[in-house]
Amino acid sequence: EAKVLVEKGYKEITLIAQNVNSYKSGDTDFPELLRMVNDIPGDFWLRFTTSHPKDMSDGLIDAIAESEKACNSIHLPVQSGDNEILAKMNRHYTREHYLDLIKKIRNKLNLDNGYWEPKVLITTDVIVGFPGETREQFENTLSLFEKAKFDMAYIGQYSPRYGTPSAKMKDDISREEKAQREKDLTAVLRKTSLDNNRDYFGHIVDVLIDHKKNGFYFGRTKTGRKTRIKSENDLIGKKIKMKITGFDNFGLEGEAV
Repeated sequence: EAKVLVEKGYKEITLIAQNVNSYKSGDTDFPELLRMVNDIPGDFWLRFTTSHPKDMSDGLIDAIAESEKACNSIHLPVQSGDNEILAKMNRHYTREHYLDLIKKIRNKLNLDNGYWEPKVLITTDVIVGFPGETREQFENTLSLFEKAKFDMAYIGQYSPRYGTPSAKMKDDISREEKAQREKDLTAVLRKTSLDNNRDYFGHIVDVLIDHKKNGFYFGRTKTGRKTRIKSENDLIGKKIKMKITGFDNFGLEGEAV
């Protein structure tokens, strides 16, 4: 399927599953699948989502590093930074394991060679106000955000979902407190994302342009960072080299080189 898409001129392939890490077909596991798609001839980027922290392996991190077309972009849902809450969520990993994974990913995938992006992009999912979550337990999530330095996070306020084990638990965190916790996490996220984007200033990166709005062309870098650029030329569907001349919390701006 990927070969057919590349032959038709598609510029990006995304392998997607609830947990790509658990993929298995005969003797082929997910790191091997990633390498197989990477080896397809053609000019395209290769992404995947989502990884589960409980079984993201060193082998997968190595496969990303060794695959030229694989994007240095990792979505790694944490859900909570507190071990007791993680156990109640049935997540099968600890805060310490998660932060160790983040360290391994950055040590292996952070590169800087002029035409390459200086940092791997790491995004996550988190739930605030899970049943029984104390303020102290939430502050463990806050401190994890400060240590992990995420580029983006999808923050959800807990609400019961019919048929899940948590639906039988008492939803004992007020809406106001959930909203405040989301606000507190977002403040940390905005700072770490801005710090990460600041590192891009002056760098030259590859950008794939996908749409135009209000006089700007918008696209993403190989890691998935949002970018915008003004141009008199039609850039949609094209991969360009961009020098980063500006940045904000969640995006980059630049000029073609």
